[in-house]
Formats: sequence, C-alpha cells, structure tokens
Amino acid sequence: MGHERIGFLPKRKQWNAIVQQLSEYQPSAETTAKIADDTLTCIRKNYEQMPYDESVSKAIKFLAMLCVFRHIRTANPETSGH
Repeated sequence: MGHERIGFLPKRKQWNAIVQQLSEYQPSAETTAKIADDTLTCIRKNYEQMPYDESVSKAIKFLAMLCVFRHIRTANPETSGH
C-alpha cells in the first residue's frame, strides 16, 4: 500500500527538502528541531509573498465585498427582494 498525499505543499526546493528530511527521519531532538525550524522558515516566506499573490488579493477582495453587500442588504431590507 502506497502513501497517499493529503493537502497541498508547494513544490519548491525548500519544501522538497523538508519532505526529504521527514522521509529519512531518525528520532532525536536535533532532527526534530531542524525540521520544525525549516518548516517555519518556509511558512514565513510564503506569508511574506502573500501581498504580491494576485489570487490571495482577489480572494480577500471577494470576501470583503460579500461582507459589504450583506451589510447593505441587512441595512436596507426593502432592496433585498424578499
């Protein structure tokens, strides 16, 4: 039975290195700390790039528009068509 990958990890070099570390994992405090540190470094890099990711910007704009339209609809029930 093979491994089934669940979820999404970017296919960049840094993430591939972490996956490799996990596949060769030997229990020790140093190994665990290195994998955790490398993972946090990659996550920080991903968050730093979010403001420049057009898909993230569009998703946030969409969610904000939903909130605004819901507020307008709640404030003016006569325009809701119900």
